[in-house]
Amino acid sequence: MKLVDQHILIISNEPWDGIWYSKHHYALTLSKSNTVYFLNPAPRWSLRSLFAEKFTLKKINSSLSSVDYTNCLPLTGKSDLLFKINERIIASRIKRFLKIKLDIIWSFDPYRFFNPRLFEPRLSLYHKMDDYKNKRENILIQNVDLVLTVSEALKQELDLRNKSFVVSHGVSTPFKNLKNTSEFILLAGTLSDRVDFNTVYKLAKSHVDELFKLVGPIKAISAKNLKLIHQLKQLPNVEFTGNKSYTELEKYITKSKICLCLYKQNQRGNQLDSLKILQYLIQGKPVITTYLSSHDTIDRKKLVYMAQSQEEFINFVNEALNKKELDLIVKERINFAKQFSYEKNLKLIEQYINES
Repeated sequence: MKLVDQHILIISNEPWDGIWYSKHHYALTLSKSNTVYFLNPAPRWSLRSLFAEKFTLKKINSSLSSVDYTNCLPLTGKSDLLFKINERIIASRIKRFLKIKLDIIWSFDPYRFFNPRLFEPRLSLYHKMDDYKNKRENILIQNVDLVLTVSEALKQELDLRNKSFVVSHGVSTPFKNLKNTSEFILLAGTLSDRVDFNTVYKLAKSHVDELFKLVGPIKAISAKNLKLIHQLKQLPNVEFTGNKSYTELEKYITKSKICLCLYKQNQRGNQLDSLKILQYLIQGKPVITTYLSSHDTIDRKKLVYMAQSQEEFINFVNEALNKKELDLIVKERINFAKQFSYEKNLKLIEQYINES
């Protein structure tokens, strides 16, 4: 099978109109040579949903559309029986609504549609992007033709032999005509409990002459970290920008002098991989990150500064601030990231599809 002229349904656990993740980039890249439908998560159930069959289609471009729907049954997160019945009904309604034969079901969502066969596709695959822990994901993995993971560590725990393959995070080529400057220190992404705000605070307090910009939505946050965020907001050299579109984020990266990827190391999922690394490197920026196993082989001080402790992270920031950027190293970062373009990743996935 070639990933050309296919009708593809992407099942996403993140909506199209929000912060962009890998699934958004894959959808956009696939739409260059396929017809792609991006299925948004369902909103909270209401009594009206029991009687109304509500589907809406929003055109993103000529071959890419986002699809919204409502669940017809309540309590699908608590009752396996209601979940299964609801999935059957919704799958049937989606097929009727789209009025086309779906060739590929491409799921990024470990919580919905654990039986892609309901859509009667020629191929089904699950793209595992994180260290999720739920029983429905396990059923989904058994029901698809192919499983893709973003790290070798995730693949090894699946033990699926010839059914699972590793495909690194991808990266999109930045828009042209962006003027590269060095104005501030950047931390981008969802600002949740996974982020080490304590280290951010220490850095901001010890570098009062540097502007720190934190770009992304604040969500899934504890009271302890909300307090730290409040303390950060009181500092004159810290700015929270809120959520930004992917094109706006690119502009922030272009204007940054150093880019941070700063996760707490108390969760396994925080030590696997991060989409942000390649987004930073494709613009040639110096990157300081906490440990990520997928980038373990990268030259740690040439392409990426990878810290094993808070002290080492802070030292790397100091070193990067005082180090003259060489054009050769900037080009090496960009060339390294280009290896993982979404176009190249799709060629690799196509190869895996035909090998499995």
